[in-house]
Amino acid sequence: MADQIYYDVVATGTSNTTHSFLTHTEKSDGKTTTNLTEANKLDKDFVLKRLELIPASDIDTSDALKLFEKAIVEIKIDNQRVFIAPAVLCLTDAYVAFGSNGGLTSGQTDQTGVHATMNGYAFDEPITIPANVKVEVDLICASAFSTDTNITMCLEGSV
Repeated sequence: MADQIYYDVVATGTSNTTHSFLTHTEKSDGKTTTNLTEANKLDKDFVLKRLELIPASDIDTSDALKLFEKAIVEIKIDNQRVFIAPAVLCLTDAYVAFGSNGGLTSGQTDQTGVHATMNGYAFDEPITIPANVKVEVDLICASAFSTDTNITMCLEGSV
């Protein structure tokens, strides 16, 4: 089996509380948005081992908090729920801090450091997603974001 990552970037807008991933195609939206060949379907049988929800680095503080409070991620395969969990369990933080001591103090920019402390959700029992079957991944929040924000969803596994 080979490693495979499927990804999709969604702009949250400022009125939606449900943000649906895997709705784009590379042909229509470009490979910086997704690598899917068909919306809501994977092109190969896929074993999902890790799920990562990655907010844009410029996310507004109040919007970031919405991912911690009353937000869930839900996966459906062929209209059947196979996973639901608090969104905070799926978050990945990936950022670069500038400043002395890796960004722990302000005012000096003599060091940079890459930081990651949350690594998404790893499945103890991977989920198999058959090729060409409807798959939905939704982020559902209690309230809409105040600023339009890009959020990336990564499905990591093998084919």
